[in-house]
Amino acid sequence: MVDGPITTRSDVRVAAPDELDELRLLMSWSERSHLRFQTVRLAQILASGLVRVVSQDGRIAAFFYLTVDQPFSMIRGLVVRPGHSTARVVESVMDWAEPACADVGAQGVSFIGDDRWLVPHLEHAGFRRRGEIVGLHRPGAYLAREGNLECRVRPAEAADLDAIVTVDWSAFEVPWRNGPQTTHEFLMQMPHFLVAEDDAGVMGYICGTNQGRSGHVVRLAVHRRQQRCGIGTRLLREILQRMSGMGVRGLSLNTQRENTQSQLFYRSLGFSLSRRPTSVYRKDFQDK
Repeated sequence: MVDGPITTRSDVRVAAPDELDELRLLMSWSERSHLRFQTVRLAQILASGLVRVVSQDGRIAAFFYLTVDQPFSMIRGLVVRPGHSTARVVESVMDWAEPACADVGAQGVSFIGDDRWLVPHLEHAGFRRRGEIVGLHRPGAYLAREGNLECRVRPAEAADLDAIVTVDWSAFEVPWRNGPQTTHEFLMQMPHFLVAEDDAGVMGYICGTNQGRSGHVVRLAVHRRQQRCGIGTRLLREILQRMSGMGVRGLSLNTQRENTQSQLFYRSLGFSLSRRPTSVYRKDFQDK
């Protein structure tokens, strides 16, 4: 695919809610589209001021959704209008992202995908391949194993944010951690978000989405001190039970390719590899 011409002026600004129809139209017919969020929630995300447009010569050349967070920010969506340069758009996005990330203490920016139209431009901007994630799938609407029945499972609330971040940072190594902004966005966007707790507080959480007969777990984490106690199993059972009531008949999720322990856990519950691995790229600001 050939890039469009590089124009003379480029600006980044917050997308306006009244631009929703134009952005939806752009998503529908652009061949250069990377989307790692539920597009049905674009209006909600737009209203939250999280979407930005790249304007070139006064016209929308692209729009992007980038979660600015620590330890790493994440590119969750980027769509480029035909006739405009991907190279120039990526340059504009990163010119905006680097100072925004510095303001919150982010170490860099992550990207998950193998989009051929985009990856070479990200590499030119300093992104490097850092690993892979694998996808797993489990058919069926019922999980026989009950897990830990002593903990309480309930819908997450905004007041749980700090406790959820504490659990996440205990469960994952630095490059894979979700910070407060990512967690806040997930709390707003995920139709299913549950926490497991005891009298001492939150021990684990799970969040996910469903569309038709397919459910997807976006995140599952249990505090390091409470792992191997059946909490993860209980959370998976609870979210599948809720999704199955909405017609879901299968569950998918992702994990790091090198995380063999998590893969063994998911396999023990009936999950199996479902697709080829997806690359993870990061631009580390300390590499300058």
